[in-house]
Amino acid sequence: MSSESAKNLYQLGNQEFQNQRYEAALKYFEQALALQAEFMEAHYNAGLCYLKMENPEQALAQFTIILQKHPDHPLVLQQMARVY
Repeated sequence: MSSESAKNLYQLGNQEFQNQRYEAALKYFEQALALQAEFMEAHYNAGLCYLKMENPEQALAQFTIILQKHPDHPLVLQQMARVY
């Protein structure tokens, strides 16, 4: 599958997230990441889902993946600060 498919899955995840269906959203973000592991926005939104589902450890794992590539990402640093 292509990166276009990953983007489509990401958009579906965003729709679910906006409707506060975090588990459904997370499944779409995970599917997008299975197709495109370096999809940083999907990692970020998966992290937000984990936070909403009160799973800070998994959220931090997603945010850490982003920080490995973008160490000064302000939104990620802000979300990580909220966890601590």
